[in-house]
Amino acid sequence: MVEQYLKWKLFLVITILAYSVHGQNNFKIIGDFTNLDGVKKIELCVKDKKGKLYPLSEANVTNGKFVLEGEIQYEGKYNIRVIPENQKFENITIYVEKRTLNYKGELSLFPLYYVEGSHYAHKVYAIHKTPIYQNQKQRLNELNNLAKLNDKQKIEREDLEFELFLAQRENYKWWPPEHPSHEFALINHYVLEREMDKAKEMITKIKKAYKNHPQINALQHTVQFIKSYTSGKTEAQTTFVGKQITNLIASNKNGEEQNLLEVVKSNKIVLVDFWASWCGPCRKEFPHLRQLYDEFKDKGFEIFSVSIDEKEENWIKALEEEQISWIGVILPKGVNARIVKRYKINAVPFSLIIDANQKIIAQETSITELKNILKTHLE
Repeated sequence: MVEQYLKWKLFLVITILAYSVHGQNNFKIIGDFTNLDGVKKIELCVKDKKGKLYPLSEANVTNGKFVLEGEIQYEGKYNIRVIPENQKFENITIYVEKRTLNYKGELSLFPLYYVEGSHYAHKVYAIHKTPIYQNQKQRLNELNNLAKLNDKQKIEREDLEFELFLAQRENYKWWPPEHPSHEFALINHYVLEREMDKAKEMITKIKKAYKNHPQINALQHTVQFIKSYTSGKTEAQTTFVGKQITNLIASNKNGEEQNLLEVVKSNKIVLVDFWASWCGPCRKEFPHLRQLYDEFKDKGFEIFSVSIDEKEENWIKALEEEQISWIGVILPKGVNARIVKRYKINAVPFSLIIDANQKIIAQETSITELKNILKTHLE
């Protein structure tokens, strides 16, 4: 404990020195937000490589109003933390410049920021003033305020979050080429365009050029995404389409054995879906799968869900929460199961689509691709 405390203190001292090396780099944020009921204090933070936040400045909040001020080395996006901590305020950032900025609006993961006094921040958040962004944001708030969402509403919320995420990404073209934010925005552009080699090259360049920049450690998530994306493409997308499916016999929640080949023989198309209760992307797919299952189950479509959970109780709880009505089994050996190694599954969700001839006709398909396959084969 003492060693961890000393390491934390050392990191904090180094961080503060790094961000206050130039006395003239003063910043001030005058905030006035409508959704800070119950928030007593707000902090402007930097994030370390493990995702832990360290405050550079803090201020009391009164009726949604506060003033943060201090010294920074680089302009850019810094993390916000509120006290008492609240999950709805996690992963929030705000653009800070070496001058006084007035921020009004709503503080959230998908915010509404109206900025005055900036050179760049008003451009970063210009999209917030457009009717389409405001309407999407209003509808998202309405959905989040509902006690329980049905599948259609869950899908709508997911689509809105994705649209708002895309809307918020900065356009690298209007940043001056010499400005660090130009290169950070360029990374996002490369990743969204799936130009991963260019993204990796830019990340290497940025890490060398801007060692203390507040957005450096946030790149860890981008690096992990690139790794998972490229490894998935090289290992999982190459060899299994056209091959016969390997049989799998495993138990459902009632202890009854389910035989994959028998299920395939009884249907025209079977989706074999590998997932886990702790996998957020897996569970986000379930509302879409439920809709497709209801639409095509009477036409020869079946889903064979395979959990790699280590704890059976977590799997059963997730089955109940997701109201899964199709076949669901759990692998006793989890990630060490023979079939996991057979198909080189290094991440979930992972899926195989099987036809009536027991052949794999597609793998790792999107919901849209799956729907097109079902329409082609079953309609």
